[in-house]
Amino acid sequence: MRPVSQKSIVGFPKEFPSATTGLFIPDQQLLITGHENGMVVQWNTSKSEHKILHQCFSRIETMSVSPRGEIAVGCNSGLLFTFDLKSPKKRHTIQEASDSVLARIWRSIWPLDNVLVTSSTYGEIRVWKRSHEATWTFQNLSGHQHSIFGLAGSADKFLASGDFKGRIFVWEYDGVSYKEADSLRTPSNIQSASWGTDESFATIGKNGRIQLFEQDQTKKWNSVFEVDTATSGGHIVHITKDGNSIFGGTETELIQFDVQTQQVQQVPFKNAKAIFSNEKCVFVLADSRFVSFERSPVEVRLSLVTYQYAKISLIGHTGVGKTTFSDYIIHKSTSGIKSTIGKRISTWVPDPSIKPERRIVFHDHGGQETVLGTFLPFLTDSDIILVFFQQTDKVTFEKAAKILEEIPPVVDRRTKIMLVRTFIDHQINEVSDRAVKELLQKTGVADAYAVCPSTGDGMASIVDGMLSQINWTKAKTMIQSESVQGVQSIISELRDLQQPVVDLGEVKTIYEKLTGKAISKGHLDFLLRNFADQGMIEYYPRILESIILDDVDYNKLRSEIPFYVSENHGIVSIEALLEKFTPKVYAEILDQVYTGTGVAVRNRDLRIFPETLREENLKIPEEYAPLLGKAVHSGRLKVSSQRINLGALVQALSEQNLGCVDIVKSEGLFGWEMNAFVNYAIRTFHDALTGNYVEIGYRIGGRQKIICDRLNRVFREIVNQLFGPTVKDGGDAK
Repeated sequence: MRPVSQKSIVGFPKEFPSATTGLFIPDQQLLITGHENGMVVQWNTSKSEHKILHQCFSRIETMSVSPRGEIAVGCNSGLLFTFDLKSPKKRHTIQEASDSVLARIWRSIWPLDNVLVTSSTYGEIRVWKRSHEATWTFQNLSGHQHSIFGLAGSADKFLASGDFKGRIFVWEYDGVSYKEADSLRTPSNIQSASWGTDESFATIGKNGRIQLFEQDQTKKWNSVFEVDTATSGGHIVHITKDGNSIFGGTETELIQFDVQTQQVQQVPFKNAKAIFSNEKCVFVLADSRFVSFERSPVEVRLSLVTYQYAKISLIGHTGVGKTTFSDYIIHKSTSGIKSTIGKRISTWVPDPSIKPERRIVFHDHGGQETVLGTFLPFLTDSDIILVFFQQTDKVTFEKAAKILEEIPPVVDRRTKIMLVRTFIDHQINEVSDRAVKELLQKTGVADAYAVCPSTGDGMASIVDGMLSQINWTKAKTMIQSESVQGVQSIISELRDLQQPVVDLGEVKTIYEKLTGKAISKGHLDFLLRNFADQGMIEYYPRILESIILDDVDYNKLRSEIPFYVSENHGIVSIEALLEKFTPKVYAEILDQVYTGTGVAVRNRDLRIFPETLREENLKIPEEYAPLLGKAVHSGRLKVSSQRINLGALVQALSEQNLGCVDIVKSEGLFGWEMNAFVNYAIRTFHDALTGNYVEIGYRIGGRQKIICDRLNRVFREIVNQLFGPTVKDGGDAK
């Protein structure tokens, strides 16, 4: 793929709106494109002729083709329809358009003639099935909680889905329905997915990172390669039919990764929206053109640096010995160690003689188990998590037990969890062997170690244990450009110098002096955001044009703000938060971190932290009670037994601009002021015939009936979208 081989196939008229997605059918020399204004256009690539097939009046988000050549089109409005190329003007509507954000269709695939799969917001995947009567019905696949922008699959066996928060599921088709085959987590915000051959698929993230996943002999899926050379945000990914090459499109370039040689090259190309290929060519759809590149192997580039890596997270109460532990392993010394506040990153190369290099990156989370919920999102891609306690302090053991309960729901099930007992050189022991054994049995943790990092006792055993858990033949491989390697080296050096904060311009100057090469501010900004996504630094350019490494004030706020939130039962105003904590800019950054990772939800000027809400019953304010007593609507929505994702419910209500009046763990009161408001209560019940189920009871009151009617529709739609479909509906059905 070289710039000189680029060939223009179709150029859109100047008045055409930008293309958003498309399909290429080479045997018929047809290109079908969807556009921002809702147009669906057919192009004859041999004659450069076109005709508008449909006008949907909503942005086209996705197109897919069935094995027999039917086309499915999904829109931002929720409109989903199909048509046949033999009679393209005839449209068969599967789902009507809606004015609700819940209805948006982001991606679709059509693996079988009568099975169509679509993805939407709030983690919804719908598997549509067509009956002999040509009617479509659907079932939901549950597991995701966020918008699904990655959707790919084989014709009749597997389906892969990846969401905006990095959760990936693999589903297997048994001839009747899709069943969950595996689940993974990645730090990338998935934007696109593509299925390959031999049970493999690829994804591209918002940060431009391309990952290849393969199935191993145990029928589990692993990330086997990561390509981190992008200079801008990822849009689309494509695997060739032979599985030899992966092509990624970002805002500014096309990236080619050859799977066998593990080499990468890229060429400038703006806003690729769809990529197709055959044995000789790669075809790319952009905003206003459709072009081809001659397909060729990637030339070997010695500037690329390849290494394998594993991430080990260290968690436990301040003073249990985590920092001492990692320093002993890396430096064989524990002198001059200070208590870690916030997070500290350090890298260990167990055997420098092994090529490609094998790295272990320790993420030491200081004493942050006291605010566990605020950093759990950063553990998701850990290979191993070490949970520490000191035998001289029973409180640290009790907190370790709580951590072991909180970790499993948020990490990949491949993540190995180990319990580590420290201070074994002391005679005092407040934690009995029986208590440790019972904790291991309760949590399912298989490995427990006793160590003294300051003396080295027991360290050889745990090091052997950690290394034995890392399968380097399946470990992630990072392929980095020279610029990525250079910036990473600078960050490591500044961290070693204990420089807490560094200006963006200073990093640029150091890089250019170190490498002798210029780097644009835009590319440097992108690389730093990439490292921030991985948790290596804190960088929020919209708020502060500096990189935070180990700033004491920032790390203090990482503990102080969660304590303040807890004192206020999980509901705080952003105004009060910014007034109370200084520096204000750090409080603004942490607000962005918490809302961006789902730890907190923005609700107008409030921040709601679902995990720290109070357990007690909700108290209805006096001014709301009379109107709820004369509820305009009420009902009981019965859904299947599940762990209700309260954060997703609060997010959905907040996105409808419903203000939070009050909320506790199982109840809430949200409204459009006094015009219309909903009071809901979530309860779990048992039925002797059907088993456990969840009931969401609700009442809607207010001064404006027409607005109450709208809120009734919105609330029921949210519940059905997030937790449904409903098994039984009680109360009114208006």
